[in-house]
Amino acid sequence: MQLFHAATNLYLQSNYPMPQLKKYYSYVLVAISFATGGFAVSGLLKGESKQEKETVAQTTTVSTEENNSFSLINKSLNSSYQNEGIRELEPFSNLIEDYIKKAKQKNPEILISYYFRDLDNGIWIGINEKEEFAPASLFKLPLMLAILKEAESNPAILSATYQYYTKDFAGLDKGDEGYEKKDGSFYSLDELLRQMIVYSDNEAALILLKYIGDDKLEAVEKFLSQSVPENGKATTNFIKVKNYASIFRVLYNCTFLNKDMSLKALNYLSQSQYKNGIRKSIPAEIPIAHKYGIRDIELNGTKIKGYQLHHFGIVYYPNKPFTIGIMTRGKNQQVSDEIISELARITYTEVNRQMQQKSTERIIP
Repeated sequence: MQLFHAATNLYLQSNYPMPQLKKYYSYVLVAISFATGGFAVSGLLKGESKQEKETVAQTTTVSTEENNSFSLINKSLNSSYQNEGIRELEPFSNLIEDYIKKAKQKNPEILISYYFRDLDNGIWIGINEKEEFAPASLFKLPLMLAILKEAESNPAILSATYQYYTKDFAGLDKGDEGYEKKDGSFYSLDELLRQMIVYSDNEAALILLKYIGDDKLEAVEKFLSQSVPENGKATTNFIKVKNYASIFRVLYNCTFLNKDMSLKALNYLSQSQYKNGIRKSIPAEIPIAHKYGIRDIELNGTKIKGYQLHHFGIVYYPNKPFTIGIMTRGKNQQVSDEIISELARITYTEVNRQMQQKSTERIIP
């Protein structure tokens, strides 16, 4: 499959054969899951023509930095700005450990991993951070990084369009969210990125995966030191909470993508429509750039919804942004969601308490 440019066409014909021995295609197709085996992509990715302009769904987002008092990327990249450090690290860690211990006593079957990192001075807390989980929809974030990395050298690809046909996605599990597309309409690559991240849209993810291919994703994988196993399945556990949280730090510090593309990625993440988990416990006025993942399984003939539930993000506490990541594996989605929310609440409360103190003493890790 050749990469397309704004002036050339890339046809993805109906029943276009999936590349052989491609681990990302096989993993994501299994991970997203289908009710039938009839998936095919028959759209057309091409440069936007005058005739198509009125039917193309355009992304309407604008730079967050231009319209808000906070910055999504590290302010120190543009100035000598310095923040206060998080204090009382040990009591903070104890609070998290105590809650997880109590949660497990009440729900013995659940596994919980927790990660916190102060984005200013690198102080971090990890609880069960070496446990491995299945990423589920978390995979969409590395996919976005691969697309935006390509766009750094060829920005025109973001304006290329894809014609959407409902029939091509018959049987696709759209999940709890997704974005309702109009049959026959054209969508730009940039708009598909937005749908994939803001609405966790599975259709957009498959279109983008079909475009980018393995090589570009492997470059992201190598940079992040994270690897999708060969012949990986939806239930394959290979992601660690600390490793995945590093993606948010990479975006915040613009160490993989340039500033413009890092800002675009964080902008979309900050618009996520997911309202549970971490988002539920942080005051609405505090922005969060976040991504969740949920994995259902069938166990002994019974479907367990939310067997794995994960949530990661950057919480933009004023002058003290931090990353938080929580991964769970259990038998009750509601319980997992409540645990994630409570861990986020404890974390935010402690950060807020320390930042409200008059003392400016810094902890040396």
